[in-house]
Amino acid sequence: MILAAATMVAGATRAYYTDSVTLSGITFSTGNADLKLTQIITHQWWDGTVSYTTPADSGWTTYASGQFSETNWYPGQTVTDGFYVGNFSTAQIGLTPTVSLTGYSQSVGGMDNVFLMRIHGTGYDSGWQTINWWRNNSFTMPNIAWVAGTPPNPNGSYSGYIDVQMDPSAGNSYQSAAMSFNLLFNAAQTP
Repeated sequence: MILAAATMVAGATRAYYTDSVTLSGITFSTGNADLKLTQIITHQWWDGTVSYTTPADSGWTTYASGQFSETNWYPGQTVTDGFYVGNFSTAQIGLTPTVSLTGYSQSVGGMDNVFLMRIHGTGYDSGWQTINWWRNNSFTMPNIAWVAGTPPNPNGSYSGYIDVQMDPSAGNSYQSAAMSFNLLFNAAQTP
């Protein structure tokens, strides 16, 4: 019993050396999802607010407001504009763009049922839909895989086309009329 008590007292008075090391400067920063558009003709990348060029590209125009506008439409007319959609994300993620129509206005009622629009490219096609359909629905485009690029090139892209047609059976009530809208390309990270 005395031996056990002596061991407990000796154990209580023991000291052990300790040391610590701090691993400092640990930082985690997030990348981003960054979708840009360009017209096939201009190859001027556009994110909705700023256009991006290199000095060699200084002659290119921007895909700005009104770039895809037409005047003097007539029944049966079809207009096509080509585009590239690019993944400029700093995070190594794929993006899936969804296209919807916003900011619609018309000077004559029913114009959204007289004009048809189609978005298509290799392996995808929204089919011809009325502007009224586009006002209430969206179209999901294929994934843009992330592939390392060298600026100003994207980290993955593909081309597509926007076709707009005035219904051949549109009557006189649509003469001298106008409509306007925005196409919103919204990208979500691909899981």
